[in-house]
Amino acid sequence: ELPVRLARLIKATQKLPFIVGTNPYIKRVYKLYYDSFQTITATPEEIRDKEDVDKLASLLQGLVASHADVIPMLSQGFQECKKYMPKEDIKSFLDGMIRARIGIRLIAEQAISLRDQRDHSIESKEEGKAEASSQLPLPRDVVGVVHTELRPADLIKTCASFVQELCDINYGSSPEVVINGQTDTTFTYVPVHLEYILCELLKNALRATEDDQDLTKRPNEFGHPPVEVTIAQGDHEVTIRIRDHGGGISREHFDAIFDYSFTTVKNENDDNDSTDAGAGDSPYGVDSIFKGVSRLAMQAGLGGPIAGLGFGLPLTRIYAQYFGGDMHLISLQGYGCDVFLKLKQIDETLEDLQI
Repeated sequence: ELPVRLARLIKATQKLPFIVGTNPYIKRVYKLYYDSFQTITATPEEIRDKEDVDKLASLLQGLVASHADVIPMLSQGFQECKKYMPKEDIKSFLDGMIRARIGIRLIAEQAISLRDQRDHSIESKEEGKAEASSQLPLPRDVVGVVHTELRPADLIKTCASFVQELCDINYGSSPEVVINGQTDTTFTYVPVHLEYILCELLKNALRATEDDQDLTKRPNEFGHPPVEVTIAQGDHEVTIRIRDHGGGISREHFDAIFDYSFTTVKNENDDNDSTDAGAGDSPYGVDSIFKGVSRLAMQAGLGGPIAGLGFGLPLTRIYAQYFGGDMHLISLQGYGCDVFLKLKQIDETLEDLQI
């Protein structure tokens, strides 16, 4: 499956206009996928024993690590080439590329995780009950990268703590994150996907709240209105609402927030970049104050949030839609934003599921 998907990405990149394909960043991405295709097709097709599994897992680990910077490279490449392609064509190409990338990484990381879990089980049995009891047991609700009893409330707390720490570092304070609703909800999902989505949305909400200067919405002279996260569980889906009081999004920018490369970060290498919104124009852009430590910290995981490259919200929506879910953003200009995240449970009720 991986060679087929990599071949499609290579073919799609070859179809780009010549001047775009020769961009150094786009060429590096193309070479990464081409080299990965060559490497995987050179491996034996049959997996016959444990040694073959270990070799394949090690190979996949190397490929996953080598592709960590694909999103920043694509962003930089298309920033430089945007005048050579219509915006709609760029969006279509990047949507397809990113969806395929998510699928490829998911397959690879599932194989790696299953190998690691197998090794953990074998080691526990071989070491005997006395020694095995001192090890952390492998959770029964974890199958590769999929958690069958994932608690969104726990992940929200973890992500909120992380983003609040970034706020404290950069602003000197951070809004409270209040979690309510059906907080005991559990469902089957890929936690690293949800972690990416939550970090990006909470980062936007906390940043907007910090930047908003309307004192009438503050609980006191020194505090900020809290960011409210509500969890609701349906029959086969979970809905998460993230509500902030950060002033909302201006009408002139609302239609552009899901465009690739839309950001309020001022490009430090370009003093007159007229395509980006000015700093502070949109609470749901990413302020330059989140550069540095936050940029490094938030690029972890499956191509994690890329501060200042304008890929945050488009990527977030693709992750949400990947298993049949969706994300909707409602802005009350002058007051705040509500983001509704609908996530489908990954089980037999999810018809036509394609990884």
